[in-house]
Amino acid sequence: MTMKTKTILISLVIQTCLITSLFSQRNFDSPDFKQEYLDLTELIKSHLDSAELYYVRSEKIYILVFRFYGEKALGITYDDAIKDISKAIDLDKNVAKYYDRRATLLLNIKDDKAQGITDLTQAIELEPENGDWYNSRADLYYRNGENDKACVDWKKGAEFGHLPCKRAIQTFCR
Repeated sequence: MTMKTKTILISLVIQTCLITSLFSQRNFDSPDFKQEYLDLTELIKSHLDSAELYYVRSEKIYILVFRFYGEKALGITYDDAIKDISKAIDLDKNVAKYYDRRATLLLNIKDDKAQGITDLTQAIELEPENGDWYNSRADLYYRNGENDKACVDWKKGAEFGHLPCKRAIQTFCR
């Protein structure tokens, strides 16, 4: 099998997992949702260099463990989600959504605002016109008591038409 064929196959599997997860998220107890996690784990064993597979599996772990089952569901922990997204970043440091995912996990699991701000700063450097990243970082600044920095980010996100940033400015930046 050629490298191009493998890349296409991995892409199709990831897309199938993501589409299926849209339907499975409503029923976390679905065997399909658990099976997707297990299938991703098997796929990663033969594609250790696929950052996107680690990214998708980190999302599955977050949903299965953090949102529904609790610690050690299926023999996995919160830290496994962070390890997977960190592995994705190690494999490909040029994907902004990986930094955003890690910032979200670190905030929700470890309340690590400082690393979250660092990761979102990296996401902004990679995609400087994405209002989502400014909004997320502004939220962390605000939670950290750094209101001036939060307002700067909300204003920057609003420049790109990000509606939540526009609303935040009206509420928090006077």
